[in-house]
Amino acid sequence: MKKTLLIVISIISSTAFGQVCFDVQSNPNSTTPGLSVFTKYINVYGVKIYASSSVSDEDIKHCASVMAEYLDNDEDSIPDNQAVVDEMVSNGAFMAMFSTDGSNDQQEFFDNYNGNDAGQDLYGDETHPSGSSQSNGFDATLEEVLHLITSAGYSGVYPSVFGEQQGTSLCNAMDIARGGQFTSVPNNYPTEAWYHYDDQTCDYGCMATEYIYWSLTSILGAQNYSGRCNDISVEWELCTKTQIEATDTSIYKLLTDPQYKFATILPDGIYCPTKTATGVKPIKRLMGKIYPNPSNGIIKIDFPQKIDHISVYDSLGKLVYHSLRIEQPLDLSFLNSGLYHITFDDIVFDRLVISK
Repeated sequence: MKKTLLIVISIISSTAFGQVCFDVQSNPNSTTPGLSVFTKYINVYGVKIYASSSVSDEDIKHCASVMAEYLDNDEDSIPDNQAVVDEMVSNGAFMAMFSTDGSNDQQEFFDNYNGNDAGQDLYGDETHPSGSSQSNGFDATLEEVLHLITSAGYSGVYPSVFGEQQGTSLCNAMDIARGGQFTSVPNNYPTEAWYHYDDQTCDYGCMATEYIYWSLTSILGAQNYSGRCNDISVEWELCTKTQIEATDTSIYKLLTDPQYKFATILPDGIYCPTKTATGVKPIKRLMGKIYPNPSNGIIKIDFPQKIDHISVYDSLGKLVYHSLRIEQPLDLSFLNSGLYHITFDDIVFDRLVISK
């Protein structure tokens, strides 16, 4: 028997996909050497998001929302694993956003910043608030934000499990995935390896950071859109949850263990929690439920009020289904696997995951 999942839904317009509840602020640390290059700032549960003036407000808001969704995946305005957030804050974790790699702003930052805080860069030209696609490319926000969370957070809270050095549970799993314990990139990986990172500048710890990113985002469905699996196969072969569960059993067990509270739903850039948090504006909410979620496309809908019509949008905001009747159960099995938004009148479900 499948468990019913209670969904909290938001009253926002049906054209508001990508809406976030963060305000872009002025940089409060503009006098710090190096940080003066940033004019935009958002605080996410104590984790700082900086951006230069050449980065759009939409992009920095997207980065902040993805950070918030990873840390507060059930979106109740309370971090799912407070110890991880505390560790990130104690390490001074921050995102540094520039328009492009090699920009003047980026160069100025690296030339002048001499702090010891844990930072991770992200570029506007690789940030896609509309989501990943074959035409847009991969939304690197999902990668770079997760790098900061695992490296500056999880590795410190659980050093024997998620530490980025030889002998931890994470790295033991990685050694299996790479076909051996290689402290540097080998000339050739064993044929049985499914993780074959080949960047010579990436040391063993760096490879662990990349490995946990590939694994979790594949489990969450981020790597399984048209053309993506083939594009990344030179580095990573297990692009779906089913493949990881069947092949990389060690990492699958770690990342789905509820005690660690990793995200179970892929961030979509929409974050409007039910309570006030630092830098977040609450909006009105309505309770309802849809189940099962994830599903194969056949779902049941339960609301306490009358619903007049339904619309379904894909992750890019394209209308893929509309009806003036609410059928029970609702058959959306004709849709491909992926992330969708279901709208009932003016009430929008934050997300519905179809997995086949």
